[in-house]
Amino acid sequence: MLGTNHSGRMLLKNNHSAWNVTRGRALELAQLVVENPGRSPVTIYSPGLSFSQHGIKKHSVVPQLFGTGDSFGPDKAVKDTVVRLEPYARVTFLLDYWSVMPDVLKDARGGSVVVRGHVGVAGRTKRPQRSSWRRRWRIDRGMYTAIEQSPPFTPFTVLWREMYVRLPEKSEDESRRHPNAGKQITRGLANHLLDSAMSRFDERPERDELEGALEEIAKEQRDRFPAFGFSVLAGYEALDRMEGHLTEWTTGLFYHAREKRRARSKVEEEKDSTDGNSPMA
Repeated sequence: MLGTNHSGRMLLKNNHSAWNVTRGRALELAQLVVENPGRSPVTIYSPGLSFSQHGIKKHSVVPQLFGTGDSFGPDKAVKDTVVRLEPYARVTFLLDYWSVMPDVLKDARGGSVVVRGHVGVAGRTKRPQRSSWRRRWRIDRGMYTAIEQSPPFTPFTVLWREMYVRLPEKSEDESRRHPNAGKQITRGLANHLLDSAMSRFDERPERDELEGALEEIAKEQRDRFPAFGFSVLAGYEALDRMEGHLTEWTTGLFYHAREKRRARSKVEEEKDSTDGNSPMA
């Protein structure tokens, strides 16, 4: 699924697409579209974001890139950092900009930064080309989403995001893995894995407790040497940053809700059985 804001504005409507973001079913990314308006082919490189604001030195970063399949038409995004563009051609990139914002905002003396897209053009100039000042975004310290009204996120969403971006999209070639390593956990299993682990706790557990639950479930999925330490650490740091903007720990957890339904049904069955066997029946 890809919901795109073509207005050029940072603000996203708080609709069904936003609900998918706040509930851990979609990533909130920046879309950078680069077009070649000339009559000669050009090679572009290092697509990323440029940050500027009073009180900080201008600098740019290339966040993690995400790609899409061919079915997205003109919004198809590539992960290549060097692209050859024919005359009047265009290319789209999806940038994980929220992953870099905490460090950028930490050094912003004014408490905010101006964000613009940028890309290098080979053989033309040493200065990167930046997007129009009219299309700039301003991000203030404390922001965690571009969705209007800043809706709360579930803890699952925050942790899932940190895990998802660090897991491989596909399993490595088995010939490159140790024969005893087993099946590798990929992004496709991240939702099930995290939901199952979080559902074991009614409240936020200690970080090592959640990490242990994740590793135990991953081994049940035949990944003999899972490693979630850094993902869980980054996730807990993100939870701390978003304190006051989170739902309850168990909100939206499928396995936790299922176990509650089972427990409730069991209690009702036992109650019905007791009532049926009573002398007053």
